[in-house]
Amino acid sequence: MVPGLQLNHSAWGLTPFLRGVGTNSVAIGNEPAVALFVDDVYLPTGSAGVFQLNSISSIEVLKGPQGTLFGRNATGGVIHIRTRDPSFDPSASATASYGNYDTISGQLYGSTGLTDTVAINFALQGIDQREGWGVNGTTGNEANSMLGWGGRAKLLWNMGEETSLLVAGSYDRRSSDQGQPGRSIAGTFTRDGYSADAAGLGFYDVMSNLDTVQKSTTRSLSGKLTHDFGSARLVLISAFSKTVVDPVVSDSDGSPSPFFQTREFAMGGRTFTQEVQLLSPEGSAVKWILGAFYLHDRSFMDATYEGQAFGTSKSHTDAVQRTNSIAGFGQVTTEILPRTNLTLGLRYTSDRRSLDAVARLLPATGAAVSFGPFEDAKTFNSVTGRASIDHHFSDDLMGYIAYNRGFKSGIYNFTGIVAGTTTLPPPVNPETLDAYTIGLKSEFLNRRLRVNAEAFLYEYSDLQVQIVLPTGTTLTNASKATIKGIDFEISAIPVRNLTVSASIGLLDGRYKDFRNAPSFFLLPPNAPTPYDPARCSGPNPYPAVQGSAPATQRSCDVSGNRLIQAPPFSSNLQLLYTLPTDLGDFDLSASWAHGGNYEYDVFSSPLTRQPRTDIVNGSVQWTAPGGTFNVRLWANNLTGEKYYTIATTGSTAGAKYAAAAPRTYGVTLGANF
Repeated sequence: MVPGLQLNHSAWGLTPFLRGVGTNSVAIGNEPAVALFVDDVYLPTGSAGVFQLNSISSIEVLKGPQGTLFGRNATGGVIHIRTRDPSFDPSASATASYGNYDTISGQLYGSTGLTDTVAINFALQGIDQREGWGVNGTTGNEANSMLGWGGRAKLLWNMGEETSLLVAGSYDRRSSDQGQPGRSIAGTFTRDGYSADAAGLGFYDVMSNLDTVQKSTTRSLSGKLTHDFGSARLVLISAFSKTVVDPVVSDSDGSPSPFFQTREFAMGGRTFTQEVQLLSPEGSAVKWILGAFYLHDRSFMDATYEGQAFGTSKSHTDAVQRTNSIAGFGQVTTEILPRTNLTLGLRYTSDRRSLDAVARLLPATGAAVSFGPFEDAKTFNSVTGRASIDHHFSDDLMGYIAYNRGFKSGIYNFTGIVAGTTTLPPPVNPETLDAYTIGLKSEFLNRRLRVNAEAFLYEYSDLQVQIVLPTGTTLTNASKATIKGIDFEISAIPVRNLTVSASIGLLDGRYKDFRNAPSFFLLPPNAPTPYDPARCSGPNPYPAVQGSAPATQRSCDVSGNRLIQAPPFSSNLQLLYTLPTDLGDFDLSASWAHGGNYEYDVFSSPLTRQPRTDIVNGSVQWTAPGGTFNVRLWANNLTGEKYYTIATTGSTAGAKYAAAAPRTYGVTLGANF
């Protein structure tokens, strides 16, 4: 229900885009432009498992650049998930679900006090989808299935009236082939006679020469110490997280031909963060925060590429990228006129990136040939800030105007280092975003009606973009982009027990100056042309003979094209109605989400354009008197919309996509104690 938010679940984790700002790179170590926080702790790699816990108390989405209130800065915004703290009163809840595609899932939550000052809680979740959405027409096995489980536990120690310690730990394990773009789009690839629209091949089917899978494990441990001095509050947050993706079995060409694939591929990272905050006391007329932040991240990739593209040889890459970041930040809000507040914030960030990498050609016989080692390091410094004025026209109506600057440091493109690489490309430049916003927030009719609206203008410089090439993925900078739009949200309780929520997002995001986008297309004869060759330098990117790709890549001028994952129009509607009866309460829920078409690549290719979508979900829940037991019937994507969760062009496979979830439905049993 957040206008402008695209939250795709790819095989590599969550890839959020907010108002056209996001990170389409799949490389671990390339932090997202829309940051994910869980209980005030920054997570550089998002896992879908955290959204499936039944201990979530709230999810807050902050739009635009952030950095004067949080430890880690973010260019596009923040998704902040808060989970329930332990309670000293014993409580427990559980759910068990069964759905189509032979899917079993469950959740368990419990909380209790151990002593008068110590309490704990835990949340467990798991899902086993044993039937895939489709099949692999080559191997005959299931495709698009998933197995995952995980949990989160917290311990609260009230050390005194002014001091508390909160320790949290989590674990998540996933094994799935969902979200891997392994299905070639019809008409774009015919290697060895393969056609993606072969007879009987459905939208969710693939025809790979191997069964793809990705297994990932994410662990985290954090501690939050809070002390109230009376005149100020001190918060110390220490956190460690580790993500390992191993193995990644991927068929990069998406065909029955063993042309380009990975069987031995691992990547991951471990991150340590330390944050110190000093905040104004509760109820202070002047609200302020001072903070310092440190981050150390080590990300690695150990990948072997094989297939006909390499003959009888293999290409192996071993790369490690390290990030050390220090930052200081602060913000103050004070009343400058009656009902008028001024907010000023400032941040200094220094990120040092270093890379150590080597690539090897592994022939079937004979000694390996090394390329590298490659070593480099660079430091990126930036001063960013925030300024805003808000005025309360009444107790129910507030208007504001704000300016924010966001910064994301440069990064090395280690996923593009393969056998044959002779020089290490420099890191891409940092990206900056200047955001100008004006808006209104209001509550009327004794808070039964809430209306919010915001207009925004983003000036985006050196935005970092990932593009797929024959040698792998590459990161590049688009010089400039402009994003403008309007968000409108309304929530109302028109009659008793009925809540209506709606939102509309209008968005126009375009590359203002992007004249050197590297491109490579390999398409069969008569394939749909994804881009105008006249705007590209070098050989015609659309050869008449299938497989006769140009020997060199070219640069294309994509200035004026729409930004990726930036639908020009989106809307949401949600209805919640509770019918109380002597037999218990019946909760009826329905939602509709409309999204306009949007791009998945900078070339505005019609091959990978996301079509307009209308996703309808619904549920009916009965809760027994007293609230102890409940039964819920649910269905998602009721109309069976077929759409992508990710799509790409380039490389050696024409255009590919990964399918989003089809129609799913089932029943959930719940209990609360």
